[in-house]
Amino acid sequence: MQKIIISGVLGADATSKEVGENVVVNFNVAVNEKRGKDEKEVTNWYACSLWRTKGKDGVSQYLKKGSGVIIDGTPDVDVWADKETKEPKGQIKITVRDLDFMSGNKKETE
Repeated sequence: MQKIIISGVLGADATSKEVGENVVVNFNVAVNEKRGKDEKEVTNWYACSLWRTKGKDGVSQYLKKGSGVIIDGTPDVDVWADKETKEPKGQIKITVRDLDFMSGNKKETE
């Protein structure tokens, strides 16, 4: 089993899309951290997907740009080649199992 836990802020409002009998809520989370001897700040972006049964996706209304969240989920990697430069690109994707708002107002679990 793989597991990842991140805390960061949403870069934009979440979007919802119906997929069969379910709804997927998609959002991107930025995680800032300091690395190296010079403590240079680095931002990593994670593409998050929260799957819910239709009618039980009310959390999406709270997932707004700048919202602080803590995510627990299963990681995956999406890799592709840039169309122009042909350089490899990649993004870490997370299927969310547990979502907590840093303000503590709302919690959503599977």
